[in-house]
Amino acid sequence: QNNLTQAEKAGFEVIKKYGSYEYWVTKSYILLGDVYFAQKDYFNAEATYKSVIENANIPELKQEAETKLAATIEAKNKTNKVEHQ
Repeated sequence: QNNLTQAEKAGFEVIKKYGSYEYWVTKSYILLGDVYFAQKDYFNAEATYKSVIENANIPELKQEAETKLAATIEAKNKTNKVEHQ
């Protein structure tokens, strides 16, 4: 958990410091999505990946976010099925 908190903090720090470097800022948002996913915070992971997909101009990062979004939605659906049984 502590490493995830540090990763989240580092991601925000990169975004703040290097906002003009699109690749690294976009990668940092993907990292934040990964942190949320690892914490099973699927709502924020999904929102973060969707934001990257909608706003990124770098095709490979957009593709990475799309792949991770699909995995997030799948995990969220599995969690919801278990909760409703």
